[in-house]
Amino acid sequence: MWHFSGKDVRTAALKHLQDSDTIVQIDCIEILNNYDDIEVIEALKCKLDDRDELVRCFAAESLADKKSSKTLAFLFEKVKTEKSELVTTGLYYAIYTQGEAQVLEKLLHQLESYNHRVIIRTLLMLETISDKKNYPIILEAIQNLASKPGVPISVFEKADSIMDNLTNTFNIK
Repeated sequence: MWHFSGKDVRTAALKHLQDSDTIVQIDCIEILNNYDDIEVIEALKCKLDDRDELVRCFAAESLADKKSSKTLAFLFEKVKTEKSELVTTGLYYAIYTQGEAQVLEKLLHQLESYNHRVIIRTLLMLETISDKKNYPIILEAIQNLASKPGVPISVFEKADSIMDNLTNTFNIK
C-alpha cells in the first residue's frame, strides 16, 4: 500500500497506526513516511512513546526525513531518555540524517552491542548513510566487526554483504 499516495491512504495509515498488530503499525509508519504534514510528523513523534521497541525504532527512522529544527530538537531530547539500544540506533540515524554528523561515532558504537538485532539494524543504517566522505570509517568499522571471533552468522553475513555493497559503490580495490 505504501506505493500509493493520496488522502485516503494517508487517512487509513493514520487510523491504523493505533492497531494492536506491530507489523500493521510498522507498515503504517512506512506509508506515512511519504507525507510531510504536521499531523503525520506529530503522529510519528507519538509513536516514539509506543511500548514496542521496533515500532519506536521505525518511527525514529521515519523522522529522519522530516527535517526541521523542531524535529531535530525533539530527537535529541528523545535520545537522552531512550532505554532501548534498538530505538537509540533509529534515533542516531535520524539525527545524523538531519545533518548532525558528529552522531556518526555514536552510531558506529552501536556495532559493539551484544544484541544482534541492534547490530544488524545499525549495519543497515550505516549502509544507508554511506557517502564518499564517511564510507572509509564506516567500512573500517564493519570490517572490524566482521573479523571479531564469535560474531553470529547473521551479523557476519549482513556485514559481509554491506562491505561488498560499499566496495562496489565506491569502487574500492
